[in-house]
Amino acid sequence: MVRHRKKIAGLLALVFSLCLLFPFASCDAGGKEEEFSVLTWNVFLGNGDGDSFATVLEENLPDVLQMQEASPQAYTKFIQPFVSAHSEYFVSDIPLEGETLRTPILFNTEKFDYIDGGAELLTDGFKPTNTKTLSWLLLESKGCGKLLCVNFHGVKCLTKYEGYQDLTQEERDAVEEEWHLGNARQLLEKIDQVKKEYGTQIKTVISGDCNFDSTSGAYAAIVEAGYRDAEKSAEENMQDGLRTSHSLGVEKSKAGLSIDHVFSDAALYQHRIIRTREAYFASDHCPVYVTFGL
Repeated sequence: MVRHRKKIAGLLALVFSLCLLFPFASCDAGGKEEEFSVLTWNVFLGNGDGDSFATVLEENLPDVLQMQEASPQAYTKFIQPFVSAHSEYFVSDIPLEGETLRTPILFNTEKFDYIDGGAELLTDGFKPTNTKTLSWLLLESKGCGKLLCVNFHGVKCLTKYEGYQDLTQEERDAVEEEWHLGNARQLLEKIDQVKKEYGTQIKTVISGDCNFDSTSGAYAAIVEAGYRDAEKSAEENMQDGLRTSHSLGVEKSKAGLSIDHVFSDAALYQHRIIRTREAYFASDHCPVYVTFGL
């Protein structure tokens, strides 16, 4: 009996020692952080083909799904059927001022637990509008730490907006640039606020239809704050010289710069712009899929 007890005690001591040496073994196997994925997609108010939308997601199921322009039609046509087929996903659709949240975040509950979340209107931009919003979720991975997800849809300055009809394109661009800087400041302030409460070391993923490209001051502000663009910084990235936006149903994007971005301070492994036929028929934006370490 004493001999068995000594063996058990020895085994427990060995297990304890291994835990001290490798406290994050489940998240850092082989010297590499555990890999997670995020997909960001402007779903064009649900105007595209529902079957095409479903096919794209089935072929590229992410751990976190961040959408923009999610109108009530998009919830009915796209989101609800997806969640019905994938009950493991939770939808963060916090209503804003009685309106449907246009920037919902979905996450796989088999990978993450919910800690906190919120949403707010972007303060810089044309008023009144309820479509340009910022939403965030703080998640806890199953043993690999916390992840802060931020999803937003950047503003536009359009000729149809009252008070802006007579501006030249150059003048509208200047207004838009200032609004975008305000959008960037607002999301960075929100990130700082959440990290101040829950921990400054939390890894963060920012994504959305930013409506600005890599030449803008807003883009520079986010990068200077320490969040790298996956399109430029991922170990495998897709820089094909084509826009991420396009005309619905047209199977080719024009040459240009991306306005749909994923920024992060986590290790970035893969960046893909999904340019399948189904993607072109589901929306007027191509989804962006990124894998990262946590």
